[in-house]
Amino acid sequence: MKKEHRFLMPVLLSLLLTAAEVVLVVLFIRNLGSLILAAAGDETFAHIFGQLSSARIVPPFFLPFGLWLAFLLYVYRRGCSATRVILLVVPLGLLLLIYILFFANVNGVWFGSVIVSLLRYASHGLFDVL
Repeated sequence: MKKEHRFLMPVLLSLLLTAAEVVLVVLFIRNLGSLILAAAGDETFAHIFGQLSSARIVPPFFLPFGLWLAFLLYVYRRGCSATRVILLVVPLGLLLLIYILFFANVNGVWFGSVIVSLLRYASHGLFDVL
């Protein structure tokens, strides 16, 4: 590979991995209503979360891209074995997926704050009447 293009592969892989995680999070949030209906059969929550299918979703992109890029440059420069790379990619990918989901901006509100609020209500038994 030419000297000018030696870091092109890690950059492209970082973009690809970040884009894949962002697309997964957006698809998950948009289809949350149908997932709840299929899993729990609760039409009330399915209708509430079904409104997310037309929401404006802006997931964070730069921090996951930077972390993937740093990781892949490290792997590229060190020449790690394939087993070690896979053992490091899976946990990093899951952590970044959770980060993107938690800090996704849905109509101006962090999705993580909605999750935390719902967990607080569930812990006090407020959903038992539904």
